[in-house]
Amino acid sequence: MIRTVLFLLVSVAIFLLMLSNKEQVVQIQYPFGPPAQFIPLYLLILGVFLAGFLLAFFFIFPSWLRLKLENRRRKKEVDSLEEEIGKLRTRQNPLSPPASASSETGGEQRQEG
Repeated sequence: MIRTVLFLLVSVAIFLLMLSNKEQVVQIQYPFGPPAQFIPLYLLILGVFLAGFLLAFFFIFPSWLRLKLENRRRKKEVDSLEEEIGKLRTRQNPLSPPASASSETGGEQRQEG
């Protein structure tokens, strides 16, 4: 929620800046290229904002993707282990006597006195 509000505030601020600075231009001179060009200030700010977004995306995306794939593998591993636990719980242990047999034998060994 906070991210959305912050994003909207920044977007509105950039939009208002673009609307109020249509007449202001910046002259860009390349050292070994074409002659100087005039670019409106709002396009320069929007371009820098977009370049920063793309740069951050390219730095964050590989680690985000790696973590997402690792999370998926771990989830599959947990699911298979939980399934194995369920199978082991349903299987009876041959060394221990059944619960119903122990209660019956206890009742038969009463001493009358």
